[in-house]
Amino acid sequence: MSKPDLLIGKCFVQVLPDELLLAIFKASCTAEDPNFPIVISSVTSRWRQIVINTTSFWTTIDASIYPGITTGTSKYLLFFERSKSQPIAVTIQLAQSPYSSSAHKDLSEVISNNASRIYSLVVRAKSLREFRKFALSSFNALPFPNLTYLEIDSYSVPCSMSHTPLFTGATSLQSLVFTKCLACAPLGSQLTHLEIRRLRCNADEFRIIFQTSPHLRTLILYKFGNLHHAESETLPIEAPSLRTLSLTVDDDHVFDPDRCECPLSSLVAPNLKRLEVHELEKSMCFPLRLDHHFRLFPMLESLRIVNFILRPENSAFIQKLSTLTRLELLDTDHISLWGSPTPNETSDCIPWKNLNTIALSNPDMPGRAQMAQAIRKSCNDVPRPFTIEVDWDYRDHALQMHADLPDVVLTFYTQEPDRLTRYDGENEDDAWTDDTDEDSDDDIYYMDHYYYELETEYSYDESDGEWLF
Repeated sequence: MSKPDLLIGKCFVQVLPDELLLAIFKASCTAEDPNFPIVISSVTSRWRQIVINTTSFWTTIDASIYPGITTGTSKYLLFFERSKSQPIAVTIQLAQSPYSSSAHKDLSEVISNNASRIYSLVVRAKSLREFRKFALSSFNALPFPNLTYLEIDSYSVPCSMSHTPLFTGATSLQSLVFTKCLACAPLGSQLTHLEIRRLRCNADEFRIIFQTSPHLRTLILYKFGNLHHAESETLPIEAPSLRTLSLTVDDDHVFDPDRCECPLSSLVAPNLKRLEVHELEKSMCFPLRLDHHFRLFPMLESLRIVNFILRPENSAFIQKLSTLTRLELLDTDHISLWGSPTPNETSDCIPWKNLNTIALSNPDMPGRAQMAQAIRKSCNDVPRPFTIEVDWDYRDHALQMHADLPDVVLTFYTQEPDRLTRYDGENEDDAWTDDTDEDSDDDIYYMDHYYYELETEYSYDESDGEWLF
């Protein structure tokens, strides 16, 4: 019998050494598929032994409970058991009540018994009150000494008036994502990253964030609204550690500076490097007044403006940011930005002298010609390399821009929505949606929804009139 005949029907996977199989499994295992270890361990007895004996496969645990689960044999218990003593990341989805008593009891016990191993915990519930029924009676006050990331998502029902701090034993938190109620958020001295959704607070409550978390570097406020009838406040809110501030303004925010009572105007962040401001709905008559909501940040290097129609007042504020090196104008009408700059306090300060990068979602928006003229003048005053980043979908519109600015480096980025669960801004209950929803195209992408992947290898061949790859 010839050698090729001997190879017919032979399964070469079975002759692979365990080390190579393990490397293949690890390369295939992703956090997006929490059932991967279960599936792989069900193929052959050999694969089962390899997967079960590798504790790292079992450290990402989906411990969600839903109506109808009545037994204590849920598969997530296998993950807790087979991960042994390894640090674990746990996600809990609490579906609408009523839960079965046995499922609730099993999950409470396993969380309590493994609290010291949990370094990441994500909990999604209908409301904070719903979560409080589950947590306060079981593990809320337990020590979580290694918990560094905590995310609690709630929707529909607001927090009750009787606020109770959650996860008081999580003293090592570095990143926190929370919803609506600042009084229940477990702020701490180790916190460096904070995201709060649907926050409305007065100046005193806003100040507590920075007093309780003096090392906070990143603050993201999604659907930040105005707290009507708040007491006037003039004392500054000191935030010396803050480096990044991302703000998405809610629809009910008051744009009239004489009536706006939000605490942003009191924020003093001398070391802020990056500022992002998003409007959920573009407004021509009442855009957010940047000059009334923000003080000038002396160290600001990057500014992102999303979904704005820039009026002269906002343009004047941006022109005074002399330390700015990067400006992103996404879905923004920026024609007024490139007019005659407002004189700064120092006569020797050249507007835009440090700006070296502009990112545009659509180069065909009004203001392209004015922008080209302003860049030429600025680069003549202070010679320097300059880069314009353009959405790849609008690459044809970028040709005219390149003709206006032949010395500018033109690069392209691709634009992709965030793949995580996102807010549905059309619904009053702030229901979370995912990519399977029929009306998901109308959803508002959550926070930093522009993912930049720079493509610097594209060029245009003028002789052939084609893009080169």
